[in-house]
Amino acid sequence: MSRLPLKYKSGNDVQEITTAEHNYLAYLAGLELETVSGTYSEAVLGSLGKTNQSNDLNVGSFTNTEYTGSNGDVGDHGTLTITTTTTPIYQQDASVSLHANFRNPLYQKQTSGQQEIQEFNSTDQTDLGETLAGIIYTNDYPGTFKLGSSAPSGDYSVAIANVMTDTRTTGADIVYNIYQRHTMTAPTEIDLMAVARGSSSPYNASTGTYRGLIIMADAQRKETAKGCLDSYLATITSTNLPIGSYVIRSSSQGTPSETGTWVAKGTAIDTRNAIADANYTNTFQDGAFTKTISSNFSGTYTGTYTGTGTVTYDNISSSNRWERVSTQTPAIGDGVEVYVGGSLVASSVNVNATTITAGNGVVYNRGDFSGVGAPPSGPIGNRTTTSWYEFSAVTSTNYTGTYTGFYGGTKTTTSTPAARTGTFVGDTIQNTTENIETYTLYVRTA
Repeated sequence: MSRLPLKYKSGNDVQEITTAEHNYLAYLAGLELETVSGTYSEAVLGSLGKTNQSNDLNVGSFTNTEYTGSNGDVGDHGTLTITTTTTPIYQQDASVSLHANFRNPLYQKQTSGQQEIQEFNSTDQTDLGETLAGIIYTNDYPGTFKLGSSAPSGDYSVAIANVMTDTRTTGADIVYNIYQRHTMTAPTEIDLMAVARGSSSPYNASTGTYRGLIIMADAQRKETAKGCLDSYLATITSTNLPIGSYVIRSSSQGTPSETGTWVAKGTAIDTRNAIADANYTNTFQDGAFTKTISSNFSGTYTGTYTGTGTVTYDNISSSNRWERVSTQTPAIGDGVEVYVGGSLVASSVNVNATTITAGNGVVYNRGDFSGVGAPPSGPIGNRTTTSWYEFSAVTSTNYTGTYTGFYGGTKTTTSTPAARTGTFVGDTIQNTTENIETYTLYVRTA
C-alpha cells in the first residue's frame, strides 16, 4: 500500500486522503495519459501505436488473410492464393520526465512520538503510481484502450486507426481500430497539499526556501498525479510487465501467461470465405503428345552446302603450266612454279614436289605422267625450264542447291487434341465465411 498523501480539510487542518479518494488522482492522471497537446500521441509513456518510436515494446500483432489473384472470388476454384497482411503494435517505453508543475505530495509520520510532515521521495512516487494504475486500468479510466470495429461508447474515440482490416471476398470489409477513452464523470475533487517555496508570494515554486504549506494549484495537482503514474509505467520492460501493460494474443496463443491479472479489452476476427468441394464445369485439353513413325519418305531441301571441286589443266601452255625450274645461280635454288592464266599461283623450293597448297587454300597436284608441252629452250634470265607438266586444282566452295530424294528415316509427329468440356469436383470459394483467427487485446490490471 502506498503512502497516503495529505489533503486540505478546513481552516488550518490537513488530513490523509481516503482509499476511495485515490480515484480522483487516478482520474487526473488518466486525463494526462490521453493527450500531450490536445490530440492522441503515440509518444506518451504507456501509449499504444503502430510505430516503434525508439526501443518500444512489441506487444503483438494482427494478421489479415484473404484470397487474392485471378482465383479469389466466390465460385472460383483451382489454385487458390492466400495473401497475409501483418500489423505489429508497440507500447511506448521511455524514461520519466517530470513536468515543471510536479510537486511532491506530503505525508505524515511519527518519529520518536513526534508527528511529522514529510515529502514523498522517488520510491513513494512510484508506489503511489502503482495504486493509481490499478484504479485506472481496472475501471477503464480515461487514457485506457479498447479494441473493436466501433467505439464502445461516446466516451471513446479512435486512437490508432485500422490496426487490422478483415478483408471479405464480398467487399464488406470490417475495419478494426484501437479506441482510447477520453472522458468520464469526474470523482469527488480533493485538494492536495505541497510545500510552499520561492522568493515571493504565492510561494509555489518547486525549489527554494521553505515557506510552509500550500494547496496545490490545479495544474500542479494534475501533473503530480501523472508524474507518479509515469514513475510506475516507466518500469515496463520486455521482462517486466506491470499493471498498465498491454499484450495482443491470438486464439492459438491463448491467454497471457505472464504474472498478474490480465483482462480482455476487445477482439478482432480474421475471416476468410469457406472452401468446400463443389461441381464445376471447365474446358480442358489433354496434353499434346508426340508419336514417332519409322518409314521411307521423300523431301525437298534448299540450303547451302560446302563441296569439293577439281579443275584439271591438261592443255599445257605458257599461260597454264606446272613448271620445273633450274637456275643458273645456285644461291637462288631450284624449284617448282605453277601458273594459271599467266599468273603465278603457287610455288615450291622442292624441285620434286608433286602437291602444293596455295595461300588461298587451293591444292595443286602435278599429273602422274611425264612432262609434256614444249618449254622454251635455253635460259630465260637466270632460269632454265627443264619440263612442263599437266596439273589439277582442288577447291572447297559454298554453294546453294536443291535436291529431292527418297531415303529411309524416322519421322516425328506432334499432335494436339481438340479442347473438351467436362464437370469436375474440387475446392471452390463459398459465399459464407469462417473464422481463421481471433486476436484479443489484454491489459494487466493487478
